[in-house]
Amino acid sequence: MRGLFYARMRPALVGRPGRKDTILKLYIAGPMSGLPDFNYPAFHAAEAQLKALGHETLNPANNAQQDGWEGYMRAGIAQVIQADGIAYLPGSEGSRGARLELHIAAELSLDVRPLDEWLTAA
Repeated sequence: MRGLFYARMRPALVGRPGRKDTILKLYIAGPMSGLPDFNYPAFHAAEAQLKALGHETLNPANNAQQDGWEGYMRAGIAQVIQADGIAYLPGSEGSRGARLELHIAAELSLDVRPLDEWLTAA
């Protein structure tokens, strides 16, 4: 996925995360609202793949139940600011929440890239 969405996020890259000797704390961003099971299976699969490479993960699919979209976003944003980078799932460009998380991450100069890039960078 290298469209306009990706091009806007790419300038936030810093350092050389993804190297085998670099363990990072990565937040998993992606669409949830309106999807079956809130897309949790994709979040859990991404988490397993990133952990297999030695990364720590911040997975919003593991967060406690919240009251409404705003509550989930507050919990997710609190995780974004703790992260070294963001691994985003397919469909993120169409998700209001993921776009907000990615915007915050880019403004904080976090390493923002699609999940597939994190997996192939190792």
